[in-house]
Amino acid sequence: MKRRNHWILFVILLLSLTILSPSLDISRDPVTDENDQSTDPLYRPAPPDPQEQQPLKIAVSMQEQEFAVFQRLAVEIGNRIGSDIEVHNMEETDASEEYEAIRKSFVLGDSADITLLNNRYVRLFAMQGYLRPITGNDLNGMAADPFPQVMTVNEWNGYRWAVPLDIDPYLYAEARSDNATSPPLQSMSTDEDWMNRMTTWAETDDKPFFLDVEDPLAFASWLEFRGIIRQTEELFNAAEQNEQLQSRMQELEILLPYIETDFKDSASGQLNWTSGIVKLSDMLPEYRGELTEYINNDVETQALTVTGRSFALSSRTGQTELATEWIKAMTSPESVQDWFEETGNLPIYRSLYDELEMRDITRAVPVQALEQSLEAAYRDNSLDGDMLNRAQPLITQFLRGDISAEAYYSRVQSFISEQEGEAVPK
Repeated sequence: MKRRNHWILFVILLLSLTILSPSLDISRDPVTDENDQSTDPLYRPAPPDPQEQQPLKIAVSMQEQEFAVFQRLAVEIGNRIGSDIEVHNMEETDASEEYEAIRKSFVLGDSADITLLNNRYVRLFAMQGYLRPITGNDLNGMAADPFPQVMTVNEWNGYRWAVPLDIDPYLYAEARSDNATSPPLQSMSTDEDWMNRMTTWAETDDKPFFLDVEDPLAFASWLEFRGIIRQTEELFNAAEQNEQLQSRMQELEILLPYIETDFKDSASGQLNWTSGIVKLSDMLPEYRGELTEYINNDVETQALTVTGRSFALSSRTGQTELATEWIKAMTSPESVQDWFEETGNLPIYRSLYDELEMRDITRAVPVQALEQSLEAAYRDNSLDGDMLNRAQPLITQFLRGDISAEAYYSRVQSFISEQEGEAVPK
């Protein structure tokens, strides 16, 4: 009997302690504690919201005015495909600095999803493993008729590594008045012709010849126009380095004092020169009305080199599908035509040159000349982009008169020897 009473007292005591225990606070949510951790073994949290789509990041290197146009078009296309767009402008106007800035972003692993590259750098970065090949969808390759050279220049090892956006030819420009008595300078013009013309122009224009001394392709185009080299790719070709080339470079020195490096007067906006080597986009759209006045449409004269840019995917991007969709929209015939109208960078599609609104362009730069330029510029991609960057400071020093033609030629030989040494397998 006593044992039964003991059990009854024990049960009553246990029940009392349970009721009075402060650990069971009925005013609190029985599901979670103060740290939002579940206290109910049967409780299962709701699945987390899917991670928000990250903005598509695009890296370019452009002048301020061109960048403003690009950013607007990029965001418009982003809105169309339902993606936020972040565009970063590296603002490197020097070609070698642009290359180094892009390379650094790839090396550090903080590259954008999409990078706009000079076509000469595409294979270089692809070979280093920084790019993702463009596979599956042929993008806009079948949507129109792109110049074949702008497609093949981005191919390597059986893959396509970038999608072209634009092209920009280098041209010889010379202001022509209605009462001009002498024809414009031609590829076959002699050194004497050049000197006579420069001294005549210098009577009214202190520095009558425009040349971007920091652009090695502009320098190569001038040499090609002068007949010193046959094509741009010979600039650092070991087989073309000879006494005749050295002699012609020395003859070029007498023209260096006539070089104007500013394209236009910053105050008036007027062109600062009478003749020069220009990119077509330098003249467009601001000086489009004066285009035929400055550009001689002789096919052989205008078959100089051409540059261009393409969109490449980073090998680290996690948004391949979205990036590909954006590139497809940005490189459509309609988009590249808009891009041309606002920036002067030529479209990559051959059929667009047949349009009526392109007649002034094709009169100044015949399509035949453009095709010849593309064929020569991108034949086997033989002009090493890395070599071009390394030689750029040397070219600038020569054109500014800081070193002699003899010193320039000697250092070019050293560059070529170093390059050949690096190419020898160990």
